[in-house]
Amino acid sequence: MAFFVDDDKGAAADEFHTYHCITNGKDYKYVQAEAEAVFTKYGFGSEDSKSMMEMTACNSDSETLTEASLEAGAAGLAQWKAAEVAREEEARAAKAAEAARAEAEYQAAVAAAAESEKAEAMAMEQKQAADRAQAQAKAAEAAKPKPKKSMFGKFKAAAGSAFDAAAALTTQALAAAEVGWNTARDANLKRTAELKTAKAKKDLADAANAEPKEPAKKLTFFEQCQLNAKLAAGEANALTKDAQAGIRAASKDGAGQKKQ
Repeated sequence: MAFFVDDDKGAAADEFHTYHCITNGKDYKYVQAEAEAVFTKYGFGSEDSKSMMEMTACNSDSETLTEASLEAGAAGLAQWKAAEVAREEEARAAKAAEAARAEAEYQAAVAAAAESEKAEAMAMEQKQAADRAQAQAKAAEAAKPKPKKSMFGKFKAAAGSAFDAAAALTTQALAAAEVGWNTARDANLKRTAELKTAKAKKDLADAANAEPKEPAKKLTFFEQCQLNAKLAAGEANALTKDAQAGIRAASKDGAGQKKQ
């Protein structure tokens, strides 16, 4: 078995070794033979050794890590690993569900866009038919003879009045057809925009749900604690720099006031 933690003692298994906890910055004593026995019992790989020690130290009330506390640390690490697996599976299921929802929304948008395109085409045909009817009415109006004051002329005038009424109807029909076409066109533009949005959402969900070509390396518990420690140190440094900047600014202000 590979030696799994840095220590400051000799190699004798019955001597105390020291583990430095990166989470709280404290040093803990432990017996290597006891740690390796627990390590072996749980079948941890070499990457889990430091994680086991860190988990134990994080939750220890004593500066000495006993075999019982090491057992508790190993159990805690096993639970943490199981929780990580469950969390990953939950995230994977959520991505799959989101991809399914996005696909359903996209297919609905495709169907709606197809219907609106069909409705616009039909409205256009109705408008074109109304255009032709009005054009025919205007041509007939231009070709009709001038009415005369004879009885026949009066009859022709009456017929002309009826024709005028029919022409007015064609004008009304054209206006209604234009309104219908404008409404259908606006609806189609809206459905086309919705389809574009649904497609973009689907592409994003599919990309998120796709398995990466090279799976990202998963952090061990120890590596996660290292990362947390670095982040905490960075925040502390930033706060220190801010505080120092504030002190320097206050000093300058104070010096300026004294000169005045």
